[in-house]
Amino acid sequence: MPPFRVPLLAIVFCLLTSTASAQVQVLNETYRNLGKTSVNVEAVFAPSAQQGSIPFRVTISNQSGKDRTWEVTISDTNRTLSTDITVTISVENGAVVTRELYLPIAPLFTTDSYYHNTRVEVSSSGLDTISRSVGHETNDDFPTVAISKVLARRSLSDLDDHVQNKSPGDTRFALPYLTERLPINWRGYSALDALLIDHKSWEALDDAQRRGILEWVRLGGRLDIFTTEQPPNGKKLAVRDLKIDGIQPLRRTPGSGRFSLGQIHLKNWDGDSLDVAIVSDYTKIQKTPRRSEELGNNFGRDWNLHREFGDEKFNPAIILIPLLIFAIVVAPVNLFHFAKKGKRHRLFFTTPIISVAACLIIVAIIFLEDGVGGKGHRTILADIQSQSGEMRLYVTQEQVSRTGVILSSGFESDIEMVMDPVNLPRSVFNPLSEASNRTTNYHFYEQHYGGGFFRSRSEQGFSIRTSQPTRARVEVKSPAREDSPPSLVSSLPVAISAFYYRSDDGKTWRAPENTVVAPGSPIPLEAADPDEYKEWLKTNSVTFSQALARRIRNLGEDQSRYFALPKSAESFAVASHPSIRWAREPVLLTGIAVNPVPAAGNE
Repeated sequence: MPPFRVPLLAIVFCLLTSTASAQVQVLNETYRNLGKTSVNVEAVFAPSAQQGSIPFRVTISNQSGKDRTWEVTISDTNRTLSTDITVTISVENGAVVTRELYLPIAPLFTTDSYYHNTRVEVSSSGLDTISRSVGHETNDDFPTVAISKVLARRSLSDLDDHVQNKSPGDTRFALPYLTERLPINWRGYSALDALLIDHKSWEALDDAQRRGILEWVRLGGRLDIFTTEQPPNGKKLAVRDLKIDGIQPLRRTPGSGRFSLGQIHLKNWDGDSLDVAIVSDYTKIQKTPRRSEELGNNFGRDWNLHREFGDEKFNPAIILIPLLIFAIVVAPVNLFHFAKKGKRHRLFFTTPIISVAACLIIVAIIFLEDGVGGKGHRTILADIQSQSGEMRLYVTQEQVSRTGVILSSGFESDIEMVMDPVNLPRSVFNPLSEASNRTTNYHFYEQHYGGGFFRSRSEQGFSIRTSQPTRARVEVKSPAREDSPPSLVSSLPVAISAFYYRSDDGKTWRAPENTVVAPGSPIPLEAADPDEYKEWLKTNSVTFSQALARRIRNLGEDQSRYFALPKSAESFAVASHPSIRWAREPVLLTGIAVNPVPAAGNE
């Protein structure tokens, strides 16, 4: 072999292996005797996350000579809580269809195992059913991080080794990915704690991918963008240079910014490899919160919403006493009185009558004791971002409920959301607690949430996140001048009973006490004490989990941000099971006040 071919082949091999490791192919099958009809299922990131939804790309090529419909089921089964998602994909003859699927997975607190077993099953009428499985191990303490192929090429091996040496329970620094395979929907990033991407790859993303990433950051994600460009005149990197509308640079670190509940960082690198020292940036919980840890640790007895909701003790006497009476009646009383000697034939109808009567009495007791449906408390953070080109409502909802008799444990929803179970205190009513030892299944099919979401006589806690389009806004008619307050107008869908606003110059304003502002009305403002504003924000965030409450208080430092208390939760709450009656549902409404939308035809 000519000498020059050796390094050339080595380079090609490195490129091929780095590309192959940037995605996980779960299934790739070509049907026999059907031309080039094939099914390909790949995980965008390795399916080894600790919570959230794992993104998959399903590509089906139909060259079979007729239109067909495939049913694809992806499941995660190595948990006390197992999950699966099923979709139907119709493909015309001669066409190729690619769909993104998002498999919700059980958070780490539901199991002691860090191993995921992901199974894919594909079927179509008249064709053999295909199934494949792939296993991956999650990290123990290190967050779930994804890294672009460009950053990973010469760095990932050393970074992985460094993380493993620090903690034997952690298997990797980051999951590599191909930029062109990144999801377009924010739910595809919900299993990550941080996303690392080089600046050129960031600029190469299409608008849908970039929008999906930013929506995920709004809801609490962390985005790190690495650039090789040096600022002129020895200046520091500034996150404003990314020109992301709505970012709030941090005063002490201009290369970092707050983006609603999430963070965006602009970092410098040499274009070759990343120093292993960056690992420390992701080990501090303040810098990179681990959502799986929050779901497991932030919803115990110190969670104020659960404390307000209260506990319920299991009273075994309610069932044991009727059963004891039944045992006495069906045996000695029945045998020696109803069907005494010489009338034993009566046992053939007295025993069934007594049994049915006992069942009806127990059912009646359960209905009277527990009732039908359930009750609960939920608390809602509604973040309205009505800047041009965004116009989204970001909802983070935390809820706890207790059910009586539920005829159907699943429910329908037309909202795209990530619904993560949270670790409620140990209880015989909690199916996911260590004291339960009950297995649970969640089934997702189109808009149906099936399985054991809301079982009879149980407690459920969920953290729900969603992004929805909105036309709601608070408009700035004129900014503050000297000591005069700014002029704002509410275009919110509901009336508000309290309002605070921090203007661009750092001053704090509030609506006078007992003021109710109707939709479409101007918001009267007066100067407010900044300490009073902080105390008000602290008071109205106590029902949230500690981690979310801390982020909400940080939002109070944003410029042009307002907070309000709406008179009704209906426009912002995310519906789950229709049989749950919400006894308490406080809403904290926030957003960035924007300039009026120009009239059509105006510059």
